[in-house]
Amino acid sequence: MDRLYDAVATIVPSIRRYARLLVGSAATADAYAQTCLERLALTRPLSLVDLRRHVFHTLHCSVCDDEIALDTVGTDASKPLERSFLALPVPQRAAVLLHDVERFTLAETALILRRSVESVRQDLETGRAVMRTDLRAVFIIEDDWMIAEQISLIAAEIGLRVCGTASDRNEALAGVALYRPSLVLSDVDLGGGRVGGLALSDEIQQRFDVPVIFVTGYPERVQVHAKGAVVVTKPIDAQEFSRAVELVLPF
Repeated sequence: MDRLYDAVATIVPSIRRYARLLVGSAATADAYAQTCLERLALTRPLSLVDLRRHVFHTLHCSVCDDEIALDTVGTDASKPLERSFLALPVPQRAAVLLHDVERFTLAETALILRRSVESVRQDLETGRAVMRTDLRAVFIIEDDWMIAEQISLIAAEIGLRVCGTASDRNEALAGVALYRPSLVLSDVDLGGGRVGGLALSDEIQQRFDVPVIFVTGYPERVQVHAKGAVVVTKPIDAQEFSRAVELVLPF
C-alpha cells in the first residue's frame, strides 16, 4: 500500500471538518475536500514531511481559486457554537480554525493561508475576542474530586482542555464567566442536593449560551427536566463520553 496514500487518508477527516466549518455546509465542504484530494493525486508531494500542512494549503487554494463567497454561503449549522463561529469574518474564521482547532503554529497557519504571520496573529486575536470562547476548553461542575479528575483525563484524551472546575453554583458561574468555555460538563446532584445541577445548567445556558452535557448516575432525572438533553451516565465510559461531545461541539 502506498505510504503517501495511507498518510493522506488519516488527514481526510480533518480537512472535511475544516472545510465544513469554513464554508458552513457539509455538502459544499465535501466537494472541496474531493477537489483537494484530486489535486494531491496530480501533484503527489515528494515527501511526507509537512504533509498535513501541504494538504491544508491545497484545500485552501481549492476554495480560494473558486472565489466562493464565504460570507454569504448558506449554512446548515445546527449547533449554537457553530453558528456563532460562522458569523466571524472569513479571515478570522480560518485563522482560529487552523490554529486553535487544527493546532497549526502561527507560522504554519500563515503559510497555509498565504499571509503574513502578523496579519494571522491579529485575526486570531480578534476572532477569539469576538467569540469570547476557547474552542477546545471545557469546564467541569462536579463535587466529587475523584470523578472530576476522571472526567478531566477522558476529556484530555480526545483533545479537549479543562480550563476549570467547580463544586457549587457560585464557583461554577464565576468560572464560566471567566473562562468562557465551549462546553460545560455538569453533575446533577451538587453538594448532597443542596444546589441542583439541572437548575444551574439552565442558568448557565441562559446567561452564557454555553452547551451543557450532564454527567450523572441518574439520567432519568435529566430527561424529565430537559427532554433531549445530552447525558453521559456514571460510571463513565470513554466512548460514550466521546460520542456525547460530538453531538454538541462542531469539531
